[in-house]
Amino acid sequence: MEYQLLKNNGDAVPVPSLVLRRLAAASGDQLRVALAILRDGKVCPEALLAEFPALGNADTLEKHLIYWAGAGLLSTTGPAAAAPKRPLQKRPPRLSTREVTAAAENDPQVAVLITESQNLFGTVLNESDGNVLASLYLQDKLPVDLILTGIAHFVTKGNRSVRYIARVLLSWREEGIRTGADMERYLSTLAQREKYEQETAHILGVDAAGFTSSERTLIARWYEEYGYGGEMIRAASQRAGDKNTVRYLNAMLKKWNAKGYRSPGELIAEGPSNTHEQGRIVTREDDLLLREPDHMPKFKKRGER
Repeated sequence: MEYQLLKNNGDAVPVPSLVLRRLAAASGDQLRVALAILRDGKVCPEALLAEFPALGNADTLEKHLIYWAGAGLLSTTGPAAAAPKRPLQKRPPRLSTREVTAAAENDPQVAVLITESQNLFGTVLNESDGNVLASLYLQDKLPVDLILTGIAHFVTKGNRSVRYIARVLLSWREEGIRTGADMERYLSTLAQREKYEQETAHILGVDAAGFTSSERTLIARWYEEYGYGGEMIRAASQRAGDKNTVRYLNAMLKKWNAKGYRSPGELIAEGPSNTHEQGRIVTREDDLLLREPDHMPKFKKRGER
């Protein structure tokens, strides 16, 4: 069976491209919040919590609103309201070997988790590490496929610490990654962002490993929100001259995006560029000389007045 989009099916709501570019990276709850805000034309936390009970509480909703504010969809006014302090919930101790063994007798997924984890690590896990992984599944309710996908990712990166992997998986759960499919989409996004960082590092002539967390966020924004690629980043780098840093380029690219520039050919309107091209500085005068004339100039013939 094939499906086609019906036209004129109810009122239309414009969706900004910055939301559409985050379809793969944003969680389901984050997208629902954004679309509801666009539909209503305003932010009403009480209405959002009533419409989407799965959000849980105001703290979770606040995280989603902060996410979209950082993405450029929302603006903030006044100081942020201080979140009410909640008593720290002491995490229960990890399950013991006896408890894990007893659970495995009733739940075959425990054995699958331990066996497949050992295959991924390429070694037999000690009791402590096995208990940590089993506790992720039995206590923290993380799906087995999510845990195994996370282990495979970190082993590939050379990190084989079970406790570190457990901490990261729990932190990712707070960001909305709750299923194996969520994990695969998120890791795919991370892999793509690494390619963005490598391309940017090559343009800047630096090592991508030296980028800070905030710089990585800015680089991802150039590609995912602005829709820019290597050509625009290279144009910004050439114009930056000796100020060739991520933050300097970000100010330039942010301005270009706001003005709607989509390709280097549109940048002549920026005026004097100080652009380093082919080993020399291209000035405004050079730009004018390189442009095709709209018409050929006419000259008087000899003897004409």
